[in-house]
Amino acid sequence: MKLNHFGQSVRLAILGLGGRGIGQMKVLLDMPDVEIASVCDAYSDRIEAAQQIVLEARGTKPFGSKDSLECIDRDDVDAVVVMTSWETHIPIAIMALRCGKRVAMEVGGATSVEECWQLVRASEETGIPVMMLENCCYGETELTLQNMIRQNVFGTIVHCAGAYSHDLRDEIGNGDINRHYRQRHFMRRNAELYPTHELGPIANYLNINRGNRMLTLTSMASKACGLHEWLQEHRPDSPLANAIIHEGDIVTTMIRCANGETILLTHDCTLPRPYSRGGVIRGTKGMWMEDGRAIYLADRCIWKAALRTILPIGPIARKATQNTWRNSATHCGGNIVNSACAAITTAWIIWCCVLLSKACKTRRNRPSTFMMPPVGCASLPFPKNPSPLAANRFPFRTLPTAAGANPEKTRPGRNSICKTVQHPDDFDHPDAFFLFAK
Repeated sequence: MKLNHFGQSVRLAILGLGGRGIGQMKVLLDMPDVEIASVCDAYSDRIEAAQQIVLEARGTKPFGSKDSLECIDRDDVDAVVVMTSWETHIPIAIMALRCGKRVAMEVGGATSVEECWQLVRASEETGIPVMMLENCCYGETELTLQNMIRQNVFGTIVHCAGAYSHDLRDEIGNGDINRHYRQRHFMRRNAELYPTHELGPIANYLNINRGNRMLTLTSMASKACGLHEWLQEHRPDSPLANAIIHEGDIVTTMIRCANGETILLTHDCTLPRPYSRGGVIRGTKGMWMEDGRAIYLADRCIWKAALRTILPIGPIARKATQNTWRNSATHCGGNIVNSACAAITTAWIIWCCVLLSKACKTRRNRPSTFMMPPVGCASLPFPKNPSPLAANRFPFRTLPTAAGANPEKTRPGRNSICKTVQHPDDFDHPDAFFLFAK
């Protein structure tokens, strides 16, 4: 069947039925135009549990199997959602493409740059898109910041930072009990394992694949003590108590972009701390910092207020939010399965470069509120000397700009997507999505 036709249902195969897979399947079951045709997992009890959930919600029992191909290569499956362990994402996605199915793939998976290009080639050869399901690209805060950047609130962006700072010692340390794949990655690898929550939005902020791209990186890891000591304290009788942990407690990665910006990423999952994605945006006119929920705009204001608490600001904000998601559907091409990157994001490519480095060596006074329209996913870097096929993959595109600004086509070597804004009062148009409190 053809997707993206209103009134038609999409029939999905759900691969991977752990915590993420079951949780997302329940979300999909709340959508009347989505059907769950088949479910797959390596464990029989998870398959049976998923079938029972679908049966109770819809009155029909989906096909279930441990064999992913059996669940994919079916006439009643239109698209595949891959939520399996990280290292299986690429092979399963390629298999689904070869079967003529669209693929929506959770973050993580590639263990080499070559695997990334295998996915790109499979998508191009089959003409079927793949979407990476990085949800943080569509968060309210991230979309708000993207619009602020488009409206030149921070001036020229020079540097961005982000992190995955999440104390997961219990999840990782009990991974063999809870059947969670993250444990074996921390035991056997030493790399930036999970960067896309922060790097996806940053790629949008810096116009990656819209006239900019990531060039080089340097990555290094600290010693590994946090998980080792947790295991000795909480699981002293387990063989893991004396096992060697390869993943450093803190992995730091610096990335340089073609237009001169730098990106700082931090992976931090095995030391005690509160959750944070450590976001920072630095520009010539101001900055934003996630920790402390602080915005500083030079010569205008110092504002320390949680973005999320000021988002509901009445009818204008509601209109902005509605337009944000409407534009998101238009820009990305429809529903979540039908909308897709050209095959894989630049963030993914850069991340895989980090994965390859096994040792991680060199490895003023007035408050403001903002809403924003969306931006689509980052995709492949623009090649220096593109082939005819690659040239078709990287077309120039005109992006929406703030009201009153002249749109420009983005192309290699060009940073901006809107004219410089002289003052917030310039944004008096209701569609500007920029609200300045009087």
